[in-house]
Amino acid sequence: MAVAIDPGPNFRAGVPKPLFEDRYATQGWDVSADGKRFLMLRSGGAEEETTSAATAQLHVVLEWFEEIKRLMAAGK
Repeated sequence: MAVAIDPGPNFRAGVPKPLFEDRYATQGWDVSADGKRFLMLRSGGAEEETTSAATAQLHVVLEWFEEIKRLMAAGK
């Protein structure tokens, strides 16, 4: 949900509205440090409901650009 605000001395909040139209998980989301991007998990459709939580996987690769630079410097 999103809401317009008036942050002045008399703080006011507008009417909440959906920010995204697709279905997303209520847990498992984050906002980038600069506040410009979201990372969200989309809720599965009917075809995905047969996948149990035990078999669902999310792979996150950190510092991948540093690894590429290291491999390039090594001539691989």
